[in-house]
Amino acid sequence: AEARSIERVAAVKREANKEKSSVADLSQKVDELMDENKKLRENNEKLEATVSSAALKEETTSTEHAEAKNEWEMKAKNLSNQNQQLLDENETLRKEMTTAEARSIEQVAAVKREANKEKS
Repeated sequence: AEARSIERVAAVKREANKEKSSVADLSQKVDELMDENKKLRENNEKLEATVSSAALKEETTSTEHAEAKNEWEMKAKNLSNQNQQLLDENETLRKEMTTAEARSIEQVAAVKREANKEKS
């Protein structure tokens, strides 16, 4: 009976040692997983910062592009307006020139008539 009792105690101790070893292994595994989790979180934060920075750059670039486009559209509109003003001025000058030519022709005709009267 004593021998069986000693054997049972030894068996229980072996089982307890196995469980201690198993718990120690699990504890080490948990520590490793926690370290890896921490590294992954840090990497995730870095990636989020990078993505955020890239999105901000894209937004800035997009905004700058839109501003530049608006600026060029305004310049094009101004040039178009200036061109129309020049076309209008050109048309006005053409009309004035036609009127001046008509007056000049009329004056020449009047001088010729005057000259013809004097000859007569």
